[in-house]
Amino acid sequence: MKIGKTSDAVVDESVDFGIDITSIQSITVSPSGLVVDDEAISDTTVTFELSGGTNNVEYRVTVKALLAGQVYTEKLYVYINDSELSSNYYGSIFEADEYFELRQSVLAWTEASNVEKRGSLVQATRLVDRLNFKGEASGDLQFPRGSDTSVPKNIEFATYEIALKLLDDYDPDMEALNFGVSSSKYESASRETDSKFVPEHISAGIPSYVAWTLLRPYLRDFKNFSISRVN
Repeated sequence: MKIGKTSDAVVDESVDFGIDITSIQSITVSPSGLVVDDEAISDTTVTFELSGGTNNVEYRVTVKALLAGQVYTEKLYVYINDSELSSNYYGSIFEADEYFELRQSVLAWTEASNVEKRGSLVQATRLVDRLNFKGEASGDLQFPRGSDTSVPKNIEFATYEIALKLLDDYDPDMEALNFGVSSSKYESASRETDSKFVPEHISAGIPSYVAWTLLRPYLRDFKNFSISRVN
């Protein structure tokens, strides 16, 4: 779960373990700078107060609780944004790092700075939010929708896949050109072909086919998808 707050705000937050816990083992923050105070237990939930933080930095709050000697862990991601109180991208940098951890050919992501990663996630989210999804949005972004309170994991995964493409110097204009008129030569003969077929995901403005397969089930009608303008 990711929340947004301004650097000068003091907010009460909580994580729910889904079971009655007996004690809090630890609450840690990475990177340092976000302050956690007033920790308490209420049945299945650990509550605490958050303050401070640096603008445009994402923090991971890791809460570990005990029940019958067993350690349980929940995480909360906090994005500090002084200009606009909004979680303006799907997922989190930390979770994207974990998503790509065991993947090959992801140097564009692993070698990027956190500023670059955040920028790619914001841009990827804008591309996702241009699509026409089933149901009605319940917040600033297209997800969550309807009565849902969280963003589907597949939407977050799709955002990560698009962000990777964007960091890998994906150029939408060049991609479109590649599906225009192309020429090829075979021995002494030369021929020109008109590429009339443009893949669905390219037509929809989604640079990753993997991301497109994750997004399609949520579209209002993926066979006749439409794109809306994002201001």
